[in-house]
Amino acid sequence: ELHTKQKVQLRRAKSEAAGESNSPSAGKNGGDATDGGGHIGDLSSTDVFEIAAELSSECARLGNRFGQDTVAKIVPYVVRLLEELEFAVDRFELLTADLVEAQHEADVVRDERDLERAFRRKVEEVGGPAAQS
Repeated sequence: ELHTKQKVQLRRAKSEAAGESNSPSAGKNGGDATDGGGHIGDLSSTDVFEIAAELSSECARLGNRFGQDTVAKIVPYVVRLLEELEFAVDRFELLTADLVEAQHEADVVRDERDLERAFRRKVEEVGGPAAQS
């Protein structure tokens, strides 16, 4: 089974091959979200849950080795951090969807404006009523 870091790297490689890199650091330093060189857009909510599961397993292992009291002190901080990360990932996905929609709407308006300009030029060439306005 692939670890989360490997999944993120595989997803990035696939998107770069398709020309869809959404990470400003992609191709520069080769980093991903799990080694600090990535971008929040490289993560999904599923990735956050997988990271949480991996951290839970690691905390259990450390608790067995060094005592549950040692691990218990950091668990609330880790949980809080993961909750914040999940919120940020979800918010990024929503904002990205809004941005794509706004870009599409801007393209439609631009196309309509270009068509109107072309129509006005044709009318002016013919000497129609739009030539006087």
